[in-house]
Amino acid sequence: MPKFTDEDWDKLVNNISVSVFMQGIPIKSKYYNNYCIITNDKNEEVVTEDSIYILAENEKGITEAHLPGCTDLIDKDYTIKGAYNIIDFERQTVVSTENNEVYYYPQAYTRCYNCIVNVSVNYDLDGIIGGKLQKYNIQTDQFETVDKDITKIRKAYLTALARERYDLYRTNANL
Repeated sequence: MPKFTDEDWDKLVNNISVSVFMQGIPIKSKYYNNYCIITNDKNEEVVTEDSIYILAENEKGITEAHLPGCTDLIDKDYTIKGAYNIIDFERQTVVSTENNEVYYYPQAYTRCYNCIVNVSVNYDLDGIIGGKLQKYNIQTDQFETVDKDITKIRKAYLTALARERYDLYRTNANL
């Protein structure tokens, strides 16, 4: 196998891409071995692991959008309402028949202050996906396992990720 450059790995991991390998084609007294990566860096429909937000209701009855590893979401008593793609929280535009632009928010919820300001102290996303919660300890310079029940957060996150990546939407039984 050929060795990819850092730039090629970046193309493969972060974009929709196709890689082609040619190996062992005889050309006179030598053999041709090479690869080619074709990438689509114009695609805006890629859903990464970081683009899912969880809606949760706090003890005051206010629904907020949280990152999956938010310390407030995990440490405090929140009721999980669901999870959505970050695009659902951004302002959308519709052009009416009179050529007027109308703006709306598909999910009009406030973002958690802790998620915006203290991202570096959030729990590790890989731990949430794997079901084993870990938090970085600055004093010991290591990750430590935390004993918290994250099944509802994990289920909401993985459901939203599958729904957005693979168009796995539940439909209504009513027609």
